Amino acid sequence: MIACCTAAGQFLPPVLTLTDVKKKQKFGDGLPPRSDVYKNQKSSCISKHLCIKWFAEHFLTHKASGRIILPLDGHRAYCSSPLLLQTAVENTVTIILLPSHYTHTLQPFSKCFWRAGGGAVKSYFQNEAAAWNST
Repeated sequence: MIACCTAAGQFLPPVLTLTDVKKKQKFGDGLPPRSDVYKNQKSSCISKHLCIKWFAEHFLTHKASGRIILPLDGHRAYCSSPLLLQTAVENTVTIILLPSHYTHTLQPFSKCFWRAGGGAVKSYFQNEAAAWNST
């Protein structure tokens, strides 16, 4: 899942990344309005292509006016794309890359959302995803 929120606590609609080649209607069932499902043939992890797609088609459509800062982990899908960085510059978005494998310590979103309460949100998401997948 690609999740993003503002410093004021406003959440962007989530984007799910799945490894199914054919997009099935049920993948979008029950998602918040304006959420999306991205398909990746190789894995459910974000790829360079999906990162650029999310940034251009999802993030920028919800971006407030003015200059903003977007902290991201240092995954190669983000930092190896000149197109992503150029698009960010053109849209007054400053991307700050945090060191890989340190998001649990440094990334504000990971600290307050995924790991809050001993990982309660992450556990809840995993349980709901497993229940949904079994239907």
